[in-house]
Amino acid sequence: MSTVAVIAAYNEQQRIATTINAIAKINDIDSILVVDDGSKDETAREASAAGARVERLRRNMGKGAALTCAITSLIDSEKSLPDFILLLDADLGTSATQAAPLLWPLQNDISDLVIGVLPKIAGSGGFGMVRSLASDAIAQTAKLSGNHIYTLPANDSNNTSFRPLAPLSGQRAIRAALLPVLLPFAKGFGVEVSMTMRALAAGMRVSEIPVELYHRTTGRNLRGFMHRGRQYLDVALAIRKA
Repeated sequence: MSTVAVIAAYNEQQRIATTINAIAKINDIDSILVVDDGSKDETAREASAAGARVERLRRNMGKGAALTCAITSLIDSEKSLPDFILLLDADLGTSATQAAPLLWPLQNDISDLVIGVLPKIAGSGGFGMVRSLASDAIAQTAKLSGNHIYTLPANDSNNTSFRPLAPLSGQRAIRAALLPVLLPFAKGFGVEVSMTMRALAAGMRVSEIPVELYHRTTGRNLRGFMHRGRQYLDVALAIRKA
């Protein structure tokens, strides 16, 4: 079974090479594709030097559009799709080696979409408004579809819920054959919530699993609130269009 790791990166020259080198240490990864989302720094050069295949966008299009371009490029350039796609953020650094648990539910035919639940970091994040908006929309879709979100590792048959633990997590693994159901991805920061909603509505098996992955977090400062404001708008729009 083949796996391609896909990373959308914007101005990540400081971390992208470390992230790629860490991903390359995962035994099940066959190749790494980085889409440089119109970076103004040396992200593309650093990614290429680290051994990744790089696709460059002329301008910054946002995470969702960048990932859509990456997957479309992958489909167009390969004679056949890999079995699995691993979506990871560019700033995971050395912790990216811990992404391996995202793959085993796919490899063992337990799940079609696996979402990583990252450790909570004290003092990071906002007041939960974006998370609540995303979680409510996903829960409603799950209920309407009669589908559930499975928490792994599962110790019993009741380890399911309509409400996700990590509705905004970008650390994901997908069964590649089902990508047409999910494409095109929603624009900007709405990509994750839209992806989960579409997957549940289509009857895909969605699981969440704890992973020891760490990336930059936003605090309760002006920059953090501006980021979450953009995120809220993108998520709201994605929910409306899903």
